Amino acid sequence: MRHDISALWESRDAKKWRDALASYWENPSVRNNLEVEKFMDKLDPEIIRKSNSEGWHGFLRVYFNWKFKGRAVAGRGDFAFYREGGKG
Repeated sequence: MRHDISALWESRDAKKWRDALASYWENPSVRNNLEVEKFMDKLDPEIIRKSNSEGWHGFLRVYFNWKFKGRAVAGRGDFAFYREGGKG
């Protein structure tokens, strides 16, 4: 179900908001980048706050590729900072 974002933004209808949120994972751009989307959905902000400079840069590589290029990162190595608790 596609939602008109302008109408939804102004809406106070909780059901419309729940429906829109529930349909997020069915969005084609989300489906195309599912690995990164799931990664970002489960991201622990505390790991980012505690990360060293390499970890911070690893996060930025993942984030900027996901957010601004609209595609998954080049390699799984970019997720290392998260697996290693922000240290790599």
